[in-house]
Amino acid sequence: TLLLLLEWSSYTVGASLQGTIIWICSTEGNVWQNKTFQPQEPIQYPNDICSMQQGLDCNGNDIVRKDGIKSAADCCAFCKTVSGCLAWTYDTNPSHPPYCFAKHNCDGMSHKYPNTTISGYGPSPPPGPLAVVIDTHRTNQTMEGFGGCFNEKGWDALNALENETALMEVLKNIFSMETGLKYSINRMPIGSSDFADSYYSLDDTPGDFGINNLSLARDKEKLIPYIKAAMEINPSLRLWGSPWTGPEWMKDSDNYGCGSLSSDNQTRRAYALYLAKAAKAYIAQGLHFEHLAIQNEPNQGDVWDPVKKSCHPSYPKMHWNGTQLHTFLRDHLGPTFVNEGIFDTVGIFLATFPVDDFTNYVEPTLSDTQAVKYLSGIGLQYAGVGMMPQIHAMAPQLKMWETETPCGSGHPCDNNWDWGESQWNYMYNFINNGASVYSQWNIILDETGESGWGWSQCSPVTINRTSKTAIYNPSYYATKHYSFFVEAGAKLVQTTGGDTDSQKVISFLNPDGRLVVIALNTAENATNIVVNSTTTQLFTASLPAHSMNTFIVNT
Repeated sequence: TLLLLLEWSSYTVGASLQGTIIWICSTEGNVWQNKTFQPQEPIQYPNDICSMQQGLDCNGNDIVRKDGIKSAADCCAFCKTVSGCLAWTYDTNPSHPPYCFAKHNCDGMSHKYPNTTISGYGPSPPPGPLAVVIDTHRTNQTMEGFGGCFNEKGWDALNALENETALMEVLKNIFSMETGLKYSINRMPIGSSDFADSYYSLDDTPGDFGINNLSLARDKEKLIPYIKAAMEINPSLRLWGSPWTGPEWMKDSDNYGCGSLSSDNQTRRAYALYLAKAAKAYIAQGLHFEHLAIQNEPNQGDVWDPVKKSCHPSYPKMHWNGTQLHTFLRDHLGPTFVNEGIFDTVGIFLATFPVDDFTNYVEPTLSDTQAVKYLSGIGLQYAGVGMMPQIHAMAPQLKMWETETPCGSGHPCDNNWDWGESQWNYMYNFINNGASVYSQWNIILDETGESGWGWSQCSPVTINRTSKTAIYNPSYYATKHYSFFVEAGAKLVQTTGGDTDSQKVISFLNPDGRLVVIALNTAENATNIVVNSTTTQLFTASLPAHSMNTFIVNT
């Protein structure tokens, strides 16, 4: 069996692979690099809890140092009193009083201080290996791909780079199907989003119920050039879109930042036509526009108060309830897509839901065969993952896509390692619940991460406008573990035993028959795993502390 491993830090593979050459893609220090690797025997902890190794220094993470220890035996005894201590080193260098290091682990012994150290293993061996079983005969959804969202702020950031060569290099690292993230299914806003430069729609002419003045002029300034630059890297790049708000003149608030679509049928027919004509206009521009979601986060948007004649505007948004989505789809949008000749080429998604509220938001549509017949899928994000089992049970024919990864926090947003681990976990949870597409939110932002409305969010790639350099954040590599190796057409494979508080394992069967095993270890210590099929052992490995790891098994 030949394995390919992808990981963030150093790696030790179990003895069952002795003699097999391993190919590793390492992302140490935010550098994605390749190297060959020979498997090594993992550390075996002896039964003797105070087994001593004269002249050797234990390589492991320190918990605490204690001075005044008088012997190696006392050092071992001290280790027994320290929570989490599995190894120790007693240092007798004459330049200082003797002291003892209690350690989390012992990944190996070195001769760094042969005359002054004694090391040993702690009061108990580490936990047994994590046992994972993969049943390739039991598969779930077919994966379609991964992507992110094009926004004006991303194009602004890219254009702060030194030249076009640098710009295209960043896009290659995202969209290339050979070396990049392989982003193949990507989102675009229809009109302004919160990462647009300002409010706008595609038809800002009040009273244009025939949508005769729909214009892509604003999109041609930044959004479409951004998309077409990505298409130079991947000409087959697929797109889907959603509005954050309709034109303000169509809303009960007459305001982009709050309120709902006006309830009269003339406006609702016009808005359906607006969305249909927008899809057709994007296709006419040469974009592979394939799906449209009725609304981004329909629960957002302060509702218009007809008595006070006010609402509280913010970034572009438009509020819908589940009944409004249901009747708009059934009575207006679905029939308009049919009449405009695009129903078979542009699929309709109900919305992108960030809440777990199936009864109020989704069930009204799924309960009506005259509405659901127009539907291709449903977008979920954030807490929306909680609705996925109910959606699948009620409408298993519908696609379920994760449509926006969480945004992060801090100002500027904290694109740190913890955030990368959390992004890995979000992908794990949504895909295990049936998502066939996983979408990041912003792909690229500048060093502030700021929206057009002043808050900061995270992104896989940050452009520093001062140094004119691109920074690939941990979330970039977290995504790449999935997007680079899980091919379109791959099946999610049933995997058991690989879900603990600190470790997660997920598996896919690619169309070429190769098995992709992706593992996360968020613990402070390395964790050994044994991965089996239902009939044989596939491999053993040691997952370093706080590491992301990918294994490719030729079955």
